[in-house]
Parts: sequence; structure tokens; C-alpha cells
Amino acid sequence: MEQLAENLDLIKRAQNKEPGALEEAVNSNQLLIYSLLKRYRYAKEDQEDLLQVANIGLIKAIQNFDFSYEVLFSTYAVPLILGEIKKYFREKQSLHVSRSTKELYQAIVKAQEELEKNLNRNVTLSDISEHLNVSIEDIVYAYESQYRPCSLDSNLKDEDDITLLDTIKDKNSDFTNNLELKFALEKLEPKERLFVELRFFQGLKQSEIAERLFVSQVQISRIERKIIDKLRELLE
Repeated sequence: MEQLAENLDLIKRAQNKEPGALEEAVNSNQLLIYSLLKRYRYAKEDQEDLLQVANIGLIKAIQNFDFSYEVLFSTYAVPLILGEIKKYFREKQSLHVSRSTKELYQAIVKAQEELEKNLNRNVTLSDISEHLNVSIEDIVYAYESQYRPCSLDSNLKDEDDITLLDTIKDKNSDFTNNLELKFALEKLEPKERLFVELRFFQGLKQSEIAERLFVSQVQISRIERKIIDKLRELLE
């Protein structure tokens, strides 16, 4: 616990632009990067490049971590680091995910279904972690490794400063976890998922979706609001 507190203090100092703090925070979290990289198979000559891109994700996590999230820094950082690693692999078309990771992902999906049925509520990462006796970081890693590239953190075409996460949040919302949002997306109806695919994954404007679905832009705007409200309910 003391080590975790020291790490958070270091991250806070880095965010306050204290000289040398960012470099120190990056160095103190290298074990997290190595723990993620060792789960991939890659050529030896890729190691230096992978360390660099992974550290880009780590720096993003350090700079953007919100202390009100009430999650471990590693839980927040893992998706950002993996995002940079997977981007690198996609560009080289050489991503290999181990069988054990694939099996863990299947176990996560099964556990989610069973827990929601038994508990009669939306489950959290902590619920699944306790049920499977697996760390939250491992769950995040397994789920992220299977989830196809998406633009949860990408800006909308017609609203340059707005992302799906920003759209879901409101002033009374304390939702902060990308993985929880991905769980919620899977609960949408097929037509609703299609809309999310077009609007947020492909980044189409409302007018472009209206043309594809042969409806008015007003109807598309109403559909978007309905889906956003539904996602907020699923995340409560």
C-alpha cells in the first residue's frame, strides 16, 4: 500500500510538471510494461520499438490519470499501454495472442453472464476478478487483447472535441472505465450496436448515418440520445 501511495504521489508531481518527476514516474512503472510485453510473441529486433511505444501509452496514462477515478493506476494504464502496443503490431501485421489469454477471455465472458444472472445486476471488474480469482489487470489485458480496434477515445467527425466517453459522461456521472463501457456496449440490441458502429467506431456524421438508414437526421439524433441514455443506465 505504501508503494502504491508513493507511485500516486509521483504521478501527481509529474502532472504538476515538477522537474524530473515524469521521467521518474515512467521509470518506476517499467515493470508494468514488461509484464504486458512478455505476454506477446515478437521478434527480438522489435523489442526496442515496443518499449518505446509502450512508454508512450504509459506517459499518456501518467499525464491523464484522474485521481477521482478510484481505480488503481495500473488498471487505468493497461488499456492505454496495450493500445500503443497493438497499434504497433497492427502496422506490422504481426500480433499474436496466446492461447491462455484467449481462454481467459472466454472465461471472463462466461463469468459475466453467470454473475449477472445470479446477482441480477450489472457486474463490475471487481466482481469478475473475485469470481475467477484473477487480477483486474489480467482481466483488462485479456479483454483488450480480444476486442477489435475501436474509437472510444477518438473524436467525432462533427464534434472535434467530443468522444464517446465524453458523450456518455454527464456532470453527475462517476463512470471512468473503458472496459466497463465495452461490457455495456455488448448489451445493446443489434440495431443499437449498428448505430454505435457507424457513429463512434467509423466516425460517421449524423447526416451520413441518416442517408445510410433512410431516415431523417432528426430521427438519428433521437436514436443517439436514446442509446446514450441506455448506456448510462447500464453503467449505473
